[in-house]
Amino acid sequence: MIGIRLGVNDIAPNDEYDLYVGGVYRLLVSHAADEDICEYLRQQEITRMELATTSEHRKMVAEKLKKIDVSLAD
Repeated sequence: MIGIRLGVNDIAPNDEYDLYVGGVYRLLVSHAADEDICEYLRQQEITRMELATTSEHRKMVAEKLKKIDVSLAD
């Protein structure tokens, strides 16, 4: 599970984001544009969560995600 609070859903089960972390990780290590991360989040909202937030909220989450150090230590 991601070790920072993203402010996506503070009442979600502890494993709520486990299904999405692989896709998010791939986007982050490939230095994807904010728009691509936001689109991935939107797709997850629609297909997995069956809800939708706002584009502003997804942008805020994308900005927080991009601050995570995804580099692998030697």
